[in-house]
Amino acid sequence: MIREPMIAPSGMWLTDGTLYAKKVFLEVGRNADEFYLISDEEYRNLIQQEVNADGGSEA
Repeated sequence: MIREPMIAPSGMWLTDGTLYAKKVFLEVGRNADEFYLISDEEYRNLIQQEVNADGGSEA
């Protein structure tokens, strides 16, 4: 079986709430409906929040 990847459009990211990617190959048992799109800005904000929560600074 050939699996087609899910590919985020330009300026967007695919996420399921824990995984963030531009391209996702679904593993067996995963459903495409588990993923949704967020913007580059939303992604940057989420990453910055994680960095701040860890007490670090973005590289």
